[in-house]
Amino acid sequence: MTLHQKRFTTLLLCLCILMGLVACKQDDVPETTPTPEVPDWENPYTDLTEDMWVYPYVAKLSEAGVFTGSGTFGPDEPVTSAEVVEYLKSLGQALSVNFSVNSGFSAGPLTRADMCLILSEFAQSSKPALGGKLTLAQQHEPKAFSEALYLPAEVQNAVTACEAAGIITDDDGSGNHSLQLNKEVTRAQCAVMLCKLLVIGKSRGETPVDFSSDAYTDLYTALLDELVHVPECAPVDASYFDDAVFVGDSVSLRLQYYCTANGGLGNTTFLCSGSLSATNALWSVGSESVHPSYQGKKMLIEDGIAACGAKKVYIMLGMNNISFGIENATNDMVTLMDRIQEKSPDVTLIIQAVTPMTSSSRIYSGSLNNEKIDEYNEVMRQICQDHGWYFLDVNTQFKDENNQLVRTYCSDPDEMGIHFSNAAAEIWINYLKTHVPAELLNT
Repeated sequence: MTLHQKRFTTLLLCLCILMGLVACKQDDVPETTPTPEVPDWENPYTDLTEDMWVYPYVAKLSEAGVFTGSGTFGPDEPVTSAEVVEYLKSLGQALSVNFSVNSGFSAGPLTRADMCLILSEFAQSSKPALGGKLTLAQQHEPKAFSEALYLPAEVQNAVTACEAAGIITDDDGSGNHSLQLNKEVTRAQCAVMLCKLLVIGKSRGETPVDFSSDAYTDLYTALLDELVHVPECAPVDASYFDDAVFVGDSVSLRLQYYCTANGGLGNTTFLCSGSLSATNALWSVGSESVHPSYQGKKMLIEDGIAACGAKKVYIMLGMNNISFGIENATNDMVTLMDRIQEKSPDVTLIIQAVTPMTSSSRIYSGSLNNEKIDEYNEVMRQICQDHGWYFLDVNTQFKDENNQLVRTYCSDPDEMGIHFSNAAAEIWINYLKTHVPAELLNT
């Protein structure tokens, strides 16, 4: 499997819980979804009752002539591109605009990314008719979404435009603030989006949404840069880390012990173990394995993360397998990240750079030294950019002018020369609190 294929597969796994449009159960309707007033309407559908949450949307669109069927509506059935095109033609008439679609969508079900793209094309291709003109006003400032980073540019821009216009939302009602771009759109979900488009299309605002195919490319370029250069921010409260988990080896154990004593990172969870690496983390759990424990039970990293329900995963591994080859070490990290995302597809992965060694370390060698650590970090930095994972340069906080671990930050400078003191743990905590990805600050 090529890197591009791995990247796309990882993205699809990550995306499978994203995009909060609406499911067909009342409990799944986002609080941000406005419910239209129900018109005086004779319901022709045998499977649609007034107590169903989607009923007002279908009624509103039926009143406007968008839905004209009878018999069964099929709210939980996937909607096809052919159906959506016909709906949009009728919607265009309701909005007094003409519409033609040229995209090569298959006749099968549409994904939510497809839906954004076809709605964007509707907005771009609609021409004034009967004296009308389609204008979609911004409901809020456009933004880039990490889950769309590796989709085609026209899809990225369509997603951002539809979200900025309020046609879709990144709030699924659970507080995750995320999208589900690869999931199929049901007819009920389609009704919500079309109803929003109908209402918004008749409104006017100061700033129109730009639906052109390159309108928000700069936003995605900036987000991609942020993945590997997380800028400094105002310090967050320790409670920000309550839904985080830290994965690491004996270097991270000092952070765990320090935070357990003083609550420096709130109620964060630690899955750390001496001698842990991305390589042995892939092995089976056994009496001799070094897998960390969660609630007293030794388990695989991906199982521990899933069990604790973390939303943010901070991981620092590499010190214990860099000496066996950087390519092997980084490949194993990718495999481990894939496993984590397969078990917990909604987590945000934040890779921390491996920290340096002292010059007097007794394990300093030709295969494990600060130059090798720097090389490993640079490869991981590029991998993070390729996969849409964040990378934190925490290592820079502990280097001296000779690229060595500052002795006062090390608890064993003349032994292994890699473990931290309490002073270093405090610096680490402060760095984490002041280097939070902007996308996570509002979640």
